[in-house]
Amino acid sequence: SIWAEGGEWCYDEKDCLARSKTRLGSNKTWVDLTKTRNAHHDGSNNIGPTYLDCQEDSQVNKGFFFYGDGASRTGDRKEPWPVPGTDEVLFFRGARSLYAGIDLMLSLGMSEATDVVFTGCSAGGLTVFLHLDAVTEYLATRAAGALVVGYPISGYFADLYSVYPKQMEYVFNMQNSVGHVPKSCLDVHTGNESWKCIMAPHVAPLIETPWFAAQSRFDLWQLLNILEYPAHSGHVGTRCMYTQNCDVGEIAAIEAYGPQFMSQFGPLMTQAGKLNGGYQDQCVMHCRFSDRIDGLTHEQAFASWYENIKKVKRGKEEPDMYEFQRWWNFDCDGSDEKGPCGSHGNNGTLNRRWCLDIHANRSYV
Repeated sequence: SIWAEGGEWCYDEKDCLARSKTRLGSNKTWVDLTKTRNAHHDGSNNIGPTYLDCQEDSQVNKGFFFYGDGASRTGDRKEPWPVPGTDEVLFFRGARSLYAGIDLMLSLGMSEATDVVFTGCSAGGLTVFLHLDAVTEYLATRAAGALVVGYPISGYFADLYSVYPKQMEYVFNMQNSVGHVPKSCLDVHTGNESWKCIMAPHVAPLIETPWFAAQSRFDLWQLLNILEYPAHSGHVGTRCMYTQNCDVGEIAAIEAYGPQFMSQFGPLMTQAGKLNGGYQDQCVMHCRFSDRIDGLTHEQAFASWYENIKKVKRGKEEPDMYEFQRWWNFDCDGSDEKGPCGSHGNNGTLNRRWCLDIHANRSYV
């Protein structure tokens, strides 16, 4: 598996300059992975889909791709880019680093792989959406026997409101991302709209490689950074979840975000001719999910989906004849006053067990 590390984006030159002095912007501070935070944020050193570790008849190799840029690995400028008001310059070459990492893995034996799972969380999840078809094409002649699928985790960031889309438009132009977003999207969004192809809602419907998205419709990062709550006088996001003291207006704004998000994500679940799947809950978390949906964790659901994808893609079943579960969705029914999300929260700081029911418009706290 290939795990693309996440870590947001840098939205202008000064933001990227500050980032360049951290481990998310330069390899000068990278350390031994076993001694730093792990890929799954789960207290272990697992990288990528852990179910693969349980495959008795196969050898599982994993690559952890440190982030190193602030554009989900789409940046590609040949010349250094100046930082206004300073003598500093920046190098935007995230796309090159992605393929350099893939080439390294190929040289270490991935060329003989039978299965490649391209996965990542947050900005790493967006990396999967943006590069999945290109990586599949790249591996077609370099790892010809490999079945490639995508497993984006918390990587579908909605194109909602005005601040976040404008930020991503600047990222796209600043880092010259146009050469490393899907051409299928650029064929639709031309000229001044090409920046939209750095956003998942405009890319995901066009991806040809099968993908399985683990995603909350009430993603914590999006509530903090995309949701625009008018009562906060221009402030993006609401942080009342941390104090567990949301007022009526904040709760209404949060509850409205779910349907807004689903207006973009929902159509993917009924897309004709696609074998995509997903694990879609309603927990206020990011890169974490409810304990179980239909008795399965998100990794177990992915495993079930993937085993059937292999049967279809390797010619053992006809796609139009083979029926299997592809989507796991949690809708609250009020049977548990504490909701389905458990008490582990987000990065150990959010203990709110909150289930949002978009159908009955109820909140369970």
